[in-house]
Amino acid sequence: MLRCDVCEGFGTVGRREVQCHACEGNGLILAAKSSGQSRRMSLAEICFSTAIGFVVAFVANAVVMPAFGHHVSAAENFWITVIFTAISIVRGYCVRRLFEALR
Repeated sequence: MLRCDVCEGFGTVGRREVQCHACEGNGLILAAKSSGQSRRMSLAEICFSTAIGFVVAFVANAVVMPAFGHHVSAAENFWITVIFTAISIVRGYCVRRLFEALR
């Protein structure tokens, strides 16, 4: 959306002209700031954050699971971490999009 700097009205953009509805073109039309994060950037952020979490979870599983009597191989630990990572990506993306919609 565009905004007029004189009357704060919202402008319209034609093929070659920009004018404000409220002050009939006397003001300079300014582009409004972007008001959110794109879906693509939301997904990129969640994936990057989750990749860091993957490494942390893999190491934590290797330490914590044996402490509770669950001895798993490195391959089992890897696949357990992959499953929870996929769940985390979907959860994080959905929560982010929900909050962007509420914004």
